[in-house]
Amino acid sequence: MHIMKLECLGKLPFGTYAEMERSGINLNDIDTTDCDNSLTSLQMLAQRLCEKDPTKIGQWDPETIPSQMISGGETSSDEGEPVPQHMMHPDPVKVTDADMSR
Repeated sequence: MHIMKLECLGKLPFGTYAEMERSGINLNDIDTTDCDNSLTSLQMLAQRLCEKDPTKIGQWDPETIPSQMISGGETSSDEGEPVPQHMMHPDPVKVTDADMSR
C-alpha cells in the first residue's frame, strides 16, 4: 500500500512521505514482511519525524483514528481497506456516457 494512501486514510500524518524523502530516510528500513508490520514500521518512522521537527508534518495522534476506519464500514474490493465517505458527495454520483467521452 502506498504511504500517501495511508496518509489519506488517517493512519499516517499528512506529509509523512514528503518528509521521509526530504530527510533521506532509507525506504528499505520499512519492515515489509506483512501489512501490519509495514504499518507499524511506518508509524514509528512518522513518530520519530514528528518528534524531530513537529512543524514538518501534520498533527497526528494514532489513538484518534476513527474506529470505523479500523474495522467495519465499507471496504474496497481490491485490498479490503476501509473506504472513507467523501464529504463532497455523500450520495453516489451518476456518470453518463457523455461524461466518459470527455
